[in-house]
Amino acid sequence: MAELTSQVLDALSASDRPILSADAFPSIPSTTLKSALDRLGSREMVTYRKMDREEAVLTEEAEGIAANGSHEAKVFEAVRKAVEGLKISDLPVRGSNCMPARLDVYFSVKLTL
Repeated sequence: MAELTSQVLDALSASDRPILSADAFPSIPSTTLKSALDRLGSREMVTYRKMDREEAVLTEEAEGIAANGSHEAKVFEAVRKAVEGLKISDLPVRGSNCMPARLDVYFSVKLTL
């Protein structure tokens, strides 16, 4: 614990601004860090406040959709380009990230201009 309190003091003295404990000590469990901060706070060496932070992260599927468009948009584009008509079998397979994992509706579209 004494080593962690020293690390906290070193990190604070090296910065001219307040530090975020999650950034400065990412591998230290929050309960351990809070104990060190409580110890320093009880000696009036530091003051701190708890801040909650939420971070939204895209899933792998959402990253693919953001980069390449939604499944529906890909199907719409394929239908739009298919002047001679389009069958479900003409669409790329799931591995190409074009179609959803399950497709319950079977259709064939013929476009005329």
